[in-house]
Amino acid sequence: MNPTEFAEAIKKPGVYLLDVRPLADFEKTHIEGANHLDVTDPDFDKEAEKQLPKNETIAVYCNTGKRSAMAAQKLTDLGYKVINLDNGITSWIAAGLPTV
Repeated sequence: MNPTEFAEAIKKPGVYLLDVRPLADFEKTHIEGANHLDVTDPDFDKEAEKQLPKNETIAVYCNTGKRSAMAAQKLTDLGYKVINLDNGITSWIAAGLPTV
């Protein structure tokens, strides 16, 4: 999804916002309300199943879209419904959307 579509989607009930970047990147800046789970963590799949709600759509993003695409595939394989921010938080910031 482009940043505008993603911004609208994450306002809806039943959408769980997930930043899949390394923790240091998340701590520098992230989309308000985002949860964190690093897709490069070897336990990503196990932690996802422990932490993420199966009955919600998981909205994922990273810096540029590569890691979030990987996370989206992993989560889809685990049975989650997933949406992905095209070109990551970089595109979000370029669109003038807020971060914290």
